[in-house]
Parts: sequence; C-alpha cells; structure tokens
Amino acid sequence: MKRILAVISLTYKESVRKRVFLILLFFAIALISSSAFFPVVDPGTRVILVETWAIRGIAFFTMLMAIFLAGVSLPDDIEAKRVFLLMTKPIPKEIFLLGKLLGFILVLGLFVFSMAIISLIYIRVVNVFTTTTRDEYLNPRQKIAAEEFVFVQNQSQSDRMNGVLDSEGQLRAELRGPGMKNYAFWKFRGLNRYFDLDDYNAFFKSSKEIELEVNPYAVGAGAMKNYTDLAVTLINPTISTVRTTKVVKVRTKRPTVIKFLPRHIDPLGQLNVQVKRTKPASYLKVDPNSIYVYTAPGTFSFEWNFIKTMLLIYLQTILLLAITVAGSTFLSGPVNVFMAMFIYFAGSGMTFFKESLMTMELIMNKLIEIKVFHQIGLTTGGSQAVDTFPLWMMQASKFIMDLAMKIIPDFAVFDGMNYLLKEFALPWSLFPPALFCLVAYGGVALLIAWISLSVRQFG
Repeated sequence: MKRILAVISLTYKESVRKRVFLILLFFAIALISSSAFFPVVDPGTRVILVETWAIRGIAFFTMLMAIFLAGVSLPDDIEAKRVFLLMTKPIPKEIFLLGKLLGFILVLGLFVFSMAIISLIYIRVVNVFTTTTRDEYLNPRQKIAAEEFVFVQNQSQSDRMNGVLDSEGQLRAELRGPGMKNYAFWKFRGLNRYFDLDDYNAFFKSSKEIELEVNPYAVGAGAMKNYTDLAVTLINPTISTVRTTKVVKVRTKRPTVIKFLPRHIDPLGQLNVQVKRTKPASYLKVDPNSIYVYTAPGTFSFEWNFIKTMLLIYLQTILLLAITVAGSTFLSGPVNVFMAMFIYFAGSGMTFFKESLMTMELIMNKLIEIKVFHQIGLTTGGSQAVDTFPLWMMQASKFIMDLAMKIIPDFAVFDGMNYLLKEFALPWSLFPPALFCLVAYGGVALLIAWISLSVRQFG
C-alpha cells in the first residue's frame, strides 16, 4: 500500500511541477469571455450560452490534460531513466502502472472539481443579473417514463401491428393498415410522487396545465415520410369519463409537447395515454420512451444536475486516461498523444457514424434489390447507381465501420449536456451504460498495459 501511495504522490507532484493547474486560469478567462457575446444575444439565451461554454470547456480542457499528462509521462520517465530507478526499488510493474493511473485520476478529479465550482458561480452570477429570465432558467424538471407499455392488436385483417426488439433489446411497436383501429398504450403510475395530490379536489379543479412529450421513433404518411398526425388520448383510469383527445402533428424523433389538465391524473397518481393514427396511409413506430410526462420546473436542483453532468465527464476522463496510459507503455509520446486524440474524437462522433451506417445499409438494400431486378431481366431507374457505387465496396466499408465501432468506445454515453441545457434532470439510467463502457474498455486497456510492461525489461 505504501508503494502505490508513493507512486501516486510522485505522479501528483510531477503534474504540479508541470504547472498544469494554470489551465484553470485559461478556462476561467475563456468562460468569462463568453460575456462578450451578451450584447448580441437576447437575455433568454445568455444563461444557455454560459452553460454551453462551461460544459464544452470543461470537457475539452479535461481531455487535453488527460491526454498530454498521461500520454507523455511514462515515455518521459523511460527516456529520463527515472523508471529504471523505480523498478529497482523494487516496485512491481503492476503497482507502478496502477499508481500512475490513480495519480492522474486524482489530478484530473481536482481539476474537474475546480472548474465545476468556477462554472457554477459564474452561471449563477449571470442568471442573477439576467433579471428578465432568472426565474425561467436553472430550474430543472424531471421526465417521467411510463411503468407499462402495451399495444393492442385489432382482429381486423386490414390492420397490422408488429412488436419487435431493437438492437438494444427494447420493445418497439409498428402500427400500419387502413383500419386504424390498432393503438399503443402507456400506463403511468406513482405520479403522486411528483405532483401534490393530498388535496385532490383542488388538484382536479386546477387549471395549471401539465406537459406531455410525444416522441415517436418513426412516423410517415404516404409521400410525407417524416411526419404525420396522431390522436393522443389522455385517460383518467379511475374516472373513465375524464378523457381528452388531441390531434397533434409529429415528426420522426422530434419531441412534440402537448398540455393537459391535472384532472386526467387520478387520486392514486395514475394516468393512461393512448396513441392512434389518424390517416389510413400512415404508419407509426413507438417504444416505451416515446411518451413522457414532465414535472413542474424547479422540482430538481440545478446544482445537483450540474454535478451529475460533471460526474459523467469525469468517468469519460478516467476511460481516456486508461487508454492513454496503456498506449504510453508501448508508444512514443507524440504517437501516443495522436492515438488518444484520434480515439477521443472518433468516439465522440459515434452517433454520427451510427446514423451514417444506417443510411449505408438502406443504400445497400436498394442496390441488392436493383441487382435482383437485373438478374431476372427487369430494369429500374437505379441502374446507374449499380455502376457508380459497387456493392462490394460498400460491404467492405460497412465491415470496417462495424469493426471500428466495436473497437472505439462510444463517448456519447458520457454526454449529459442535452439534458442540462433543456432544463431536464439527468436520469440515473445514463450511468449504467457509462459505467459499463468504462469498465469494459478501461479493463481491456489496463490489460494491454500490463502485458506490455510485463514483456519490457527495466534495469
């Protein structure tokens, strides 16, 4: 234990000696410089501007520190012969490796904590002086998911409904057919934890509306591929006569917010939501997360929300440190820095790559269809596409992309900024995927580092 603490202490002192904490000064200057844009933005967006600068600034400066600290530390120790002195103490290689990593984690933890405090103070100051909107911002609310999701299949042969599991194992329902009698159903329970139902009579008569988010996975109607009208019915499970249907225009993966009166929630905190199509030619794909109920603003602490965002950034930093430390055991400093930055930026763009891959798969399916038509002697308007985009080339590209997406961690799982800027409480459900990514890729990185150190001779 003493030896690992000694390595941690040496790593921390080395970081201080390099004056890495001066970056805090640059961060503070960069954050305060956002005020230069205040005269050209309306008061309602100033707080959002500062929040964006703060989160992106913390993520960026932390990434730079993690890569440049861990990326050159071990190569510098080897070049300066310091590692030979440590290994002859003797300090086991695994203790040296773990101590280095924990030392960097300590330094970056202090760095993230300091930047978070600076950001919180500045955000609060800006909000106070933005007097016209200070009650509208920094008051997060929660998105409440339904406890049960079902879809009802009508016996009519003119309607079709398919329930499938997506790539993540989540149930998704697709509704089609001219009969339009199939529907999806969400059951909300325990809303009394979020709304005051003690005086239910007053709550029932209240005119203060509650918001509901409708966000279908996919919709379409004839030539209109990305949007359609849906009939959303809100039902009080106890008082069946209390039901309201609203027709809303929705787009694929674009949240649409509708408002309803509190009387649709029963005394037990229950609410049912039914969604149906309104046009025979339309189709609808929904899943359990297609409907959310919003709580009132201010039901969640902004500071706690900000801390959760910082925690996700810190988990991302630990993973990046593990990858960079692993690379430093067999790569030179400059090459290791380049490798770590490539992995970071590629991992940060994983959402774009996944969407591009889905588009590529659609094009490939079209090319296969065209090829089949050609084989049976039919011609299509897509014949030129076969010559322009060889199918084998796209298949090879898809294979490479699939392989790269398995090797490179998806850093998007550590991004909570979207919730923060939209004034929503970060759900704890964001953390299991982030922790899994950290443990899986971080574990592999440390294993590679241990093997690399084991085969090297020091002394």
